[in-house]
Amino acid sequence: MPTEIIVPRLGWSMEEGAFVAWLKRDGDPVAAGDLLFSIEGDKAVQEIESIDAGILRIAPNAPKPGESIRVGQLLGHLHAPNESPSRRTEPAGSVTPSKPAAPKTPKDTPAKPSTSAAGAAPVVPAAPAAATGTRARVAISPRALRAAAELGIDWTAVRGAGRSGRIREKDIRAAANTGVAGRRLDTASPSISQTHEGQPKAVFFGEILMRLTAPHHDRFVQTRSFDVRYTGAEANAAVSLVNFGLDASVVAAVPDHELGQACLNYLQQFGVNTDHVARCGSRLATFYLEVGAPPRPSKVIYDRAGSAFSELKPGQLDWERILAGRQWLHWTGTAPALGPGLPQVVAEACSAARRLGVKVSCDLNFRSKLWNPETARRVMTPLMRDVDVLIGNEEHIALVLGVDAGRTAAGSPPAQRCEQIAAALRTQFRFSEVAITLRETNASDNLWQCLLADANGCSLSRSYPVASVDRIGAGDAFAGALIYSLLTGMRGQEAIEFAAAAGCLKHSIHGDFNLVSRDEVLAVVGGDTGARVQR
Repeated sequence: MPTEIIVPRLGWSMEEGAFVAWLKRDGDPVAAGDLLFSIEGDKAVQEIESIDAGILRIAPNAPKPGESIRVGQLLGHLHAPNESPSRRTEPAGSVTPSKPAAPKTPKDTPAKPSTSAAGAAPVVPAAPAAATGTRARVAISPRALRAAAELGIDWTAVRGAGRSGRIREKDIRAAANTGVAGRRLDTASPSISQTHEGQPKAVFFGEILMRLTAPHHDRFVQTRSFDVRYTGAEANAAVSLVNFGLDASVVAAVPDHELGQACLNYLQQFGVNTDHVARCGSRLATFYLEVGAPPRPSKVIYDRAGSAFSELKPGQLDWERILAGRQWLHWTGTAPALGPGLPQVVAEACSAARRLGVKVSCDLNFRSKLWNPETARRVMTPLMRDVDVLIGNEEHIALVLGVDAGRTAAGSPPAQRCEQIAAALRTQFRFSEVAITLRETNASDNLWQCLLADANGCSLSRSYPVASVDRIGAGDAFAGALIYSLLTGMRGQEAIEFAAAAGCLKHSIHGDFNLVSRDEVLAVVGGDTGARVQR
């Protein structure tokens, strides 16, 4: 008997939404856990998993991308091999079939910003109101945010009619038609970044890769398919900044073909500005991930040689123009390791930032598959003179910069050793801040803690025991949150607690992006570690 595929409810208040795209084609075999389709609710776009296996048969009257859908509506069926197709095409209503067949969203997972081809933006809180008596925080749906960008509407001046004042797409379009939305943004082709007008802006320079993950903890030698996402250490940090409400631009290079465009589309869906990504070369870097489980560690295989990014040359990027009006530049140690011209490209970026008064941060991010410690030290040490904020862990700092706590501290607690290391780094390289992540780890469980040293001393975050769903990107989440905290005026203990909590949350989320809000991070800082269901 065929299994019905119906529209699931993404939230308690959801009754309708919009269909985004099928992630499988009609006639494709589907395994339990495969991603079937994506839909957009009031808060975000969600990729929906199948809870059964079979052959996908899309209903003849299934909705097209962008069309409205309602909870319980029939989308198609899963058939056993050689089973005759079902002829039922009418909507299934709001009654769930006796055998639950609708795809379900993962439990206890924060809502995901848009991952659809439609380019929906993540939910973004309004900037704090400048004047007393105005609304301090306003929620806006992804469709409304996209409509505001398309129409040039200042959405912070729109009064939402949704639950708790949420701004919906119809509110934006009504405001555009009646002219009560306040001023329009002064541009002919508005972009997502314009929704952050007046907020600090950051630039992230580094390679963007296609991530191919073997599903269900499969080993490379047994998998028959891979989950496709796009990632990069700097891009991961940029997404965090956008989720917290600030403007983030990625500077990279991707080939001028469909895969390069798919990469940019993916980042744009999360609100990242890609205006300064060069289109050149013929290869998009990839990496393959085998997700481990105790006692088997995760495994990564890189395929980056000859990528578009690796072929960037000095003088190719106009850093004065890229950094104009920006307050922060972030790069990681993988960037100069990827091609012969890239150390000089990074040096050009840092020099331009220094001239323009832009603060520079670097996450050491040492990768032994890219270069050896001697080469890394020779290249990275001169670049440190233009770095303000250094991010790393004890091992990478010793390998790349040759700074450790010394033999006398070999048996001391990690936090004490890192405090000595941070002090030595600030003295030797004149960093304004040094942030160090500490973890005790195996393939699945981690103890996570972070330290920040500045002119006022060292601040140590609380320690978090975390069970990893996907630890890749946790360091990038920490870096993005630290940049956000320092850009918005946090210092010392407040800054490191925010960054550490964000990195802790990333361990609970599949994929490389830390899809959490500022409020969710602050809740963890306040002691809420998810023991209760949020209702």
